[in-house]
Amino acid sequence: MVPEKFRENVKKIIDLIGKSECYIVHHDDADGLSSAAVLKAFFERRGVNFRNICLEKLFPKVVEKVHERGLPVVYADLGSPHADTISQKNICRRPVLILDHHDPRPCSDPLIFDLNLEHYGFSGERDFSASTVTYLFSSILEEKNFDLAYLAIVGSKEIPAGYIGLNAKILDEAIRNGVLEKGRQIKVAKLGLSVDELFSALQIYGSVGYYRGGPNVGIRVALEGFSEESKKFLDKLEGERRDANRRLLAILYRSGLNETKYLQYFDSRNMFKGMGSKVLGTFCSYLSYQKRLVKANKYLLGYMDLLDEVPGFGRLNERLVKVSVRVPEGLREAVEENRMPSAIDILGLAEEMGGFSDGHEFAASCVIPKDSLEEFIVKVDGLVEDWVNGVRRVKRKAIID
Repeated sequence: MVPEKFRENVKKIIDLIGKSECYIVHHDDADGLSSAAVLKAFFERRGVNFRNICLEKLFPKVVEKVHERGLPVVYADLGSPHADTISQKNICRRPVLILDHHDPRPCSDPLIFDLNLEHYGFSGERDFSASTVTYLFSSILEEKNFDLAYLAIVGSKEIPAGYIGLNAKILDEAIRNGVLEKGRQIKVAKLGLSVDELFSALQIYGSVGYYRGGPNVGIRVALEGFSEESKKFLDKLEGERRDANRRLLAILYRSGLNETKYLQYFDSRNMFKGMGSKVLGTFCSYLSYQKRLVKANKYLLGYMDLLDEVPGFGRLNERLVKVSVRVPEGLREAVEENRMPSAIDILGLAEEMGGFSDGHEFAASCVIPKDSLEEFIVKVDGLVEDWVNGVRRVKRKAIID
């Protein structure tokens, strides 16, 4: 199912980590929580202690502090786009494992093992998710972890192409092994929940409930199913998100979007205050299909202020804003043919302004200092103009032979 080189690297990194305590640093969406659930089960079965940090974004300050503490670090559903930064902070101190599907960057630290399958010829846009890689990692090392296959399928629900490539093979195996049941919906046998239901719940726990312990509740639900308390919490969070989306959508229909030559953008106006910033990306994805409001030939950007806090870590002491980008359907063919820059291409400017970015061709986001937002929008518009005129930035892909 996977190249032999991948298997070899899995065994090398686990030999380096051994049974020592480690950090699990994971993303807050359904793919990140599914990956974290696989890792929780995997390390608990091996008798390994771990500390868990859920991040909306891989803030450089968090990376620095985590690596200063001298423990092995496992990154799940984040890390590949920042492998160079992680390398600079780790400086060959401890083994580092990255389980991701976002566009990767190369790194020089020999103790960093980025098992992103993009390095092995697969596409993180279509063939696999972070939870796919995490499940493969766990099952290669212990065959008994086949019972975690459903988490790869849940996390991969975010991939628009559906279950193809590696995910199709994992899905077939999980059905044959009785881990999943296929009827009108694909169900997780031991939980009695559909894949769709569990995916939606994890999206809400991780994003809307980010500052209220939602990610940890989501990981528990992913492994054990709903309790009465977790179901009530989910309903409360979903109600809050639905109300915020409805209010913001009504405002945008009344006021319209701001526009430049190549961009259309909006301020979320604190509608998502107290929620994790992933809700902004989810709203942007929904908004990109509102044809009466959004133009199909311009990039869609939304932004929101970030709270100065990372649960389980502490304060960042910075005024930051998150910018989410979506490529509407009318631009996608041009992006695929390299006639227009991708979402992650245009957000590369964030680093020039003291920020950072990650994502995919059609959906990406960045974090930048709040006082640079206006300048950033102007520069992004200029970058697209340059691209159209033949001045193009290199696509950020790193393939290892």
